[in-house]
Amino acid sequence: SPTSPLGKVTKTSPFGTASMTLGDLCIDFATARVEYYLHPGALPSVTPSPICQDLFRRDFTVNTLAAELFADQFGSLLDLYGGVGDLGERRLRILHDASFRDDPTRIFRALRFANRLKFTLESATENRLLEETKKQGWRNISSARLVNELKLVFEEQGWVPIYRDMDRYGLFTPIFGIALSEDLLDELDKVNPVIEFFSRQGMVVNRTILAGLCLKAYFILPERVTRQIRPLVEQLPRTREALLADPHPHKIFATLSQIPDPVLAYLWIICQNGEEQRLIRFYLEELRYAKPELSTADIAAHAGSGPQVKILYNKLLTAKLEGRLPALKDEKEFIERLAAETTHGGL
Repeated sequence: SPTSPLGKVTKTSPFGTASMTLGDLCIDFATARVEYYLHPGALPSVTPSPICQDLFRRDFTVNTLAAELFADQFGSLLDLYGGVGDLGERRLRILHDASFRDDPTRIFRALRFANRLKFTLESATENRLLEETKKQGWRNISSARLVNELKLVFEEQGWVPIYRDMDRYGLFTPIFGIALSEDLLDELDKVNPVIEFFSRQGMVVNRTILAGLCLKAYFILPERVTRQIRPLVEQLPRTREALLADPHPHKIFATLSQIPDPVLAYLWIICQNGEEQRLIRFYLEELRYAKPELSTADIAAHAGSGPQVKILYNKLLTAKLEGRLPALKDEKEFIERLAAETTHGGL
């Protein structure tokens, strides 16, 4: 990569931008440029331009503010499009009527910024946004860019109000294929607290995956993740029945131990029954790491190799989970007894 006396240029792009690293510091640079969209939703083509044209292509007036870098005017503010006034009024305003049509990702950015910064949409801007959502202009965005915008929503701290706004502007149901009910909003509201709860159990749950499960939005998840967890999610009604039908420790372990962490977190969210959550908590806090002190090699030393080793280990684990084998000597006596029974007539 090119190197200057100040640092190393680590990345450039066809959009007239570059990044430079100075030790641990990364600085982004952008040249003054103007954008042309070959069709709505396309990535822009760019050419060099005066600063006034560069600022005019920004998404909102509050993002058009610039500061002089030349020594004689260093730090003086350039405000060509009323950004300071809109900033003071906590208002988002687009710069031209075709803004949302040219780049429909600005629709999602407007909703994110408005909720994060507690700004309002200027009336003409809101009207243009409504017009574009009615035309479903967001469908001009590539699948990858749409998924990225939805993931950015997941990263917001106050993301549930954004979904309310998406519904109000006619975006939610066409994108996700489901209605935004109060029950669904309640599930989404639980995502962050549940992630924190699972984190305290030493488990890492990806927010995008968990939110995607709540929204049934498998299209935003990596294909391999969908292949792994979708069948398990579809089996959750039977999982819940099994959990309540036989709440013995070994049964709880057998039911929940094969479920990946994100699906287990989703199960926690959808459980309306306090008993279900109690059993899941019991598994997470007491049963999840339970295992015998004896290994399969130890069992093989008593019973010989073969399929009976796995059978004996599962019996040992069940007894351990039920609290019948508190010490290593109890495990050894248990295996010796089972091995003797095997020798004299099978399990």
